[in-house]
Amino acid sequence: MYSGRFQYNAEIIPILIFASIEATVLIVWIVRWLMAGLSVKRENQSSESTTRPLSVRSRALSPAFLVQATILALVLCYMLARVFVSTTEYNVYSAMPYARGFIWPKVTTHNRLASHFLKQIPADASVSTQTALVPHLSQRQSIYLFPYAIGHADYILLDASGYTYPFKDYKDYAATVKTILQHGDYGVVDMEDRYLLLKRGYPPSDITPALQMIDEDADGLNNLASIYQSDERLDWLIKENTVAQADVDLNLS
Repeated sequence: MYSGRFQYNAEIIPILIFASIEATVLIVWIVRWLMAGLSVKRENQSSESTTRPLSVRSRALSPAFLVQATILALVLCYMLARVFVSTTEYNVYSAMPYARGFIWPKVTTHNRLASHFLKQIPADASVSTQTALVPHLSQRQSIYLFPYAIGHADYILLDASGYTYPFKDYKDYAATVKTILQHGDYGVVDMEDRYLLLKRGYPPSDITPALQMIDEDADGLNNLASIYQSDERLDWLIKENTVAQADVDLNLS
């Protein structure tokens, strides 16, 4: 929250921008004042016969002008350098094409399959789902970020290969899903390729395949981490639990 990387700091951004502008103007003004004091004597001794074009040219190339231009150029270069350095690491906060480990987004078969599950949820039903799926279900009165509203939401839509925030790791996520399945309040409506759709009050069925799917994803995550420990890009993917993207990177989908 206090890192400056999230929306919580948005209110102070305009203040920082205007403060930077004012600070730059103040620095330039101080430099101009100092340079003007040093050049007064030279200007008083300048020839009265100097033509106007030459006078304009002399002012343009004066030390004060050069210092001002240099300061502005340095400030601009510093800002651009900071932006570049802060975006060279490919992570959830930066996805610039020049970032180390950047890959162009791809629509996979797994991504396309999501629409099959989305169509099974009525428009007026309340839903608890994961971060990446929330935008696709947002046009309704009640929608929650999983695991919130368990026991209250009509449907729960999960992607075991997706981003599992707000859980700290996949282990906690898997434990929560298993508890829901074993409690019996939600029944399995459909499941395929790591997607799991649950409905409150749905007739109970065999939950063994769903439990196995959750366990398989946990094993796959551990295997990827052990096989590709030296890959910095994959290390970040493992850390962020983005297993689906790791599969795309490694052509495992």
